[in-house]
Amino acid sequence: MAAPLVRLLTPIRVRAIRDGLSVLGAIALVWVVLYAHPDDVRAYWSFSPADPYGSSVGSANAFLYSPVAALVALPFHVLPFEVVRLLLAVADVACLLYLARSWAFALLALPPVFADVAAGNIHILLGTAIAVGFRYPATWAFVLLTKVTPGVGVLWFAVRREWRALVAAVGVTVALALGSAVLVPGWWPAWIASLRVSTGAVVTAPVITNAPLLLRVATAAAIVTWGALTDRRWTVPLAAMLALPAVWVMGSAMLVGAIPSPRTRSVAEHAGSPAPNAWERRPRPWRPHVF
Repeated sequence: MAAPLVRLLTPIRVRAIRDGLSVLGAIALVWVVLYAHPDDVRAYWSFSPADPYGSSVGSANAFLYSPVAALVALPFHVLPFEVVRLLLAVADVACLLYLARSWAFALLALPPVFADVAAGNIHILLGTAIAVGFRYPATWAFVLLTKVTPGVGVLWFAVRREWRALVAAVGVTVALALGSAVLVPGWWPAWIASLRVSTGAVVTAPVITNAPLLLRVATAAAIVTWGALTDRRWTVPLAAMLALPAVWVMGSAMLVGAIPSPRTRSVAEHAGSPAPNAWERRPRPWRPHVF
């Protein structure tokens, strides 16, 4: 069945599909800029700098990310909301251009990607951080200090015994957490308390699965372990998406992190001679990378 499909998808037809989707994606982006009313980004902008985890907990605009994320978001309070939402949309498009290049606007035509940009959430940014994390593991701090549970993907480094990468991912996260604990010590207990409240909240947005979080995280860990042993990187963003606190439809925008790109190869792959597609399984037996 693959052979007829390959014959059908000639280079000219593939370009036509890409260009058609890119037009739709560009139109979708214009709609976001002119008409979208993103609720999610409002939570990053509207929380009280004096008490990020106060009265908003349990509301639609509750800020649920770590104190590190709250400190990073603080400077945006001086900007008008419209400017902040546009900056996040620009960041999303920049990430898509970085990962997919000529297919970036075509991806915007996909409902989950469009929904993430329109709502002003950070799933595209998370997928990009995961993809870049293979080369620069410190970017995993962004995942661990925002949505938290998708950080199960760092098991990739542990299973493959890439200890320097694991230390970089976890070490930067811990260093940022300790620094914020010194600056705003009262925010950490308040954040943990807010997570307890939000864990039992009813999700009204369309979800892919209602499976318990613990079961999903365990399944995600198994997927990452299998992927690490068989050199399948696409399993990491997939597992991270499955481990989201709530697996909304727009959460599948994280799968942009599975796009093969030379820009996201590891240090060892850049130093060596990777296969033409660095993300496909290699014919030789797996061995841990040497950093």
